[in-house]
Amino acid sequence: MSHDMCRGMFVRGSRGADLALVDGEFAPPTPEADDDLFTSLDLSGFLAPAAHQAPAGSDLNTICRWLDLPRIAVVDVGRLSGCQVPPAAPRAEGLLLDGVKPSDLAYWQTTVESLWGVPVLGAMGEVPAARAALDALPMGKHPPLELCQFLAKNLAEQMPLNRLLKLAGDRDLPPPPEGDSGELLMPVSYTRLNVAVAYDEAFSGYFPDTLDQLESAGVSVNYFSPLSDESLPPETDIVYFGCGHPERHADKLAQNHCMRMALRNHLKQRRRIYAEGGGLAYLCEVLRLADGRQVPMAGILPIAMREMAVHPKPVPVEMTLSRPTWLGPRGRRLRGYLSSHWAIEPVGDPYSHRPELRGAMAIDQLRCVAEDEHRLDVVSREQALGSRVHLNFALLPELFRSFCQTNVGQSVKG
Repeated sequence: MSHDMCRGMFVRGSRGADLALVDGEFAPPTPEADDDLFTSLDLSGFLAPAAHQAPAGSDLNTICRWLDLPRIAVVDVGRLSGCQVPPAAPRAEGLLLDGVKPSDLAYWQTTVESLWGVPVLGAMGEVPAARAALDALPMGKHPPLELCQFLAKNLAEQMPLNRLLKLAGDRDLPPPPEGDSGELLMPVSYTRLNVAVAYDEAFSGYFPDTLDQLESAGVSVNYFSPLSDESLPPETDIVYFGCGHPERHADKLAQNHCMRMALRNHLKQRRRIYAEGGGLAYLCEVLRLADGRQVPMAGILPIAMREMAVHPKPVPVEMTLSRPTWLGPRGRRLRGYLSSHWAIEPVGDPYSHRPELRGAMAIDQLRCVAEDEHRLDVVSREQALGSRVHLNFALLPELFRSFCQTNVGQSVKG
């Protein structure tokens, strides 16, 4: 995103809050960088892993500079010893110590503050049972409330909140970009548009900014559950499936025949469906799960989706539409995060009476993207469009306007 867009989103998102925290990862040090978390001595081996293993596209250094944010480094004292504390300090205004015994907090605070001259704001204890519980959580599963409360209590006991608030209070909230009052700017109202958002235990992966911007633009946003509802909300124009974990609820999704029929009828009326990641997996003919089972899904797109055994982190990508869709004309750029949780495969018998089920050639006809390395990352059939790329429409004004256009049902053929 641009500098102004970043500032505007931060101002809007933190309005009314006592404390705003930008959570992420600092880029690893480079010899030529003069604005990184580290001095000339590489401290990456002593920092907690989340503080220095940055994925592509993520750089808190830039955000700190744009928003004038104080930097906090997390130091894993389990990797330090009295004889191995590096003489150089992280380039940060405060430190959080991780894995500290309560009896050792005074020692470590005195040691690192005297050597580095950076204040210690607090510490997290060793809490081996809590760490084991976190490590055992399946990917995408939220930790239980009791575990969060335990960790919060442990941190609060060793971190005076007033020190953190003072550090934040020493900086002024950056003003919104010129011409931005701090509210979402949307010169066009889309009050005639009704968007049905799938939201339940199976589908909950959305950019909050996108949902906020839809409502700010006057769109009627209604939520429904593909797991339990039998029909779509009345007068739905667009059905919006975010990412999720249909594999965890595959049998229940397959048994909801009424919802599957409602989606097919919606498409027959030349109305639109958009789905990302796990939402795309739900629109397919069949899920091929990691345990070997095959479960029928909604049958909107004539593809199979195979669950990958390894789920790498999403990576930023940029692609070009190779043909017109209701998200834009040929040549429009798409920028988002590619999820490799699912792979698209052919489905059906090569001698099927349904041509769209006759293998790879039919699948290639669904292709929407010019780049060969992403050829099936965005697919479309009629008014249904599915993507393995997660798009934050709030940051993509042209795509947002295309998404919100009304009366496009007869204008674009997939």
